[in-house]
Amino acid sequence: MKKIITFIVSAFTLASLFAYNPPVQGENLLGFTNPEIITGGSSTAGGGLRSITPSSVTMLNPALADMEDRVALDIGYAALLNNASRESSMPYGQAFGTGILIPNAWCTVAGEVAGVSAPFHDFNLGNSINLNTAVSKQVAEKIFIGAGVGGGYHFDHDTDWALYANVGAVFALGDAAFLHDIRFGASVLNLGKVYNQLHCVGANGKMADKGFDGFPYFSTIRTGAAAKLIDHENFKLGLSFDVTTPLFQNLIFDSGIQIEFLKFITLTSSWEYNVYETVQSAASWFPTVGVVFKFQIGTGFMKKDDWSKSDICPSAAWKNVNGTTNVISAGAVVRLGQPDENAPDIEILD
Repeated sequence: MKKIITFIVSAFTLASLFAYNPPVQGENLLGFTNPEIITGGSSTAGGGLRSITPSSVTMLNPALADMEDRVALDIGYAALLNNASRESSMPYGQAFGTGILIPNAWCTVAGEVAGVSAPFHDFNLGNSINLNTAVSKQVAEKIFIGAGVGGGYHFDHDTDWALYANVGAVFALGDAAFLHDIRFGASVLNLGKVYNQLHCVGANGKMADKGFDGFPYFSTIRTGAAAKLIDHENFKLGLSFDVTTPLFQNLIFDSGIQIEFLKFITLTSSWEYNVYETVQSAASWFPTVGVVFKFQIGTGFMKKDDWSKSDICPSAAWKNVNGTTNVISAGAVVRLGQPDENAPDIEILD
């Protein structure tokens, strides 16, 4: 086991000598836009309690979209507070995002606009505005597939653009043994042009010249699993675990936990282990923490009974980045109507 760990650490140490040197959290560029994406554990399978939002669909796995049967809207804002002692480092940054997910009889479509401003020397994502879209369809009883297109514009000391495709799939196994709602997800992201014509400070603290491999990395492969360990009416516990590799240049492990009480409050937390950032002493060992509240609101303008009530879920979260930047986020997800949990009534006429 020690030999395996030594080999992995040595491999990623050697990688730092070559072109792979994204800024801190460069592989997670859009992961700061709202509380649920911050604490969701980067789950390609929808998280332990299957909390699917427009941001999780467009940023992690486009196949997740068709697993949500209600129109969903999300909005979020995050303050990035940097306390680095370096004089050239800015003290404040921000991120925001808003999106929509719309199911219909043929497929489900989603889109998300996200902006990031992180001009810090030790967390050098710069300024960018990004748009991601996705379309998903259930092709078998337990199989969902999806694809999407995304891109963005980066503006700082340099300018650059990105344009890429994303593909993904989810296998919803269901219940087995003591686990409930077991799901496996996989996606391949950033198939195209990424941000790679910038001067930015990489995770090793050195300035990357134009023409470096870029971020988020081309052909990033994500795989993961999620399930509910406890699924009682007034208490639910879900876990997720994911592994990400930016075309085998790095390994990133994510885990997430979600605990719901009384159908009203959900506590969320996640933890990330990024091998490359750890080798470069640029990682944070703190887990994220967050809370989500669920309120029912009347939508009397809807004529159908199923649409007479909807859910609004305000949330807040905290995350520490490389020990020097604290991310404080607030946002909300609105899901219109109530979930369809009953099988259709079939009447046979004589």
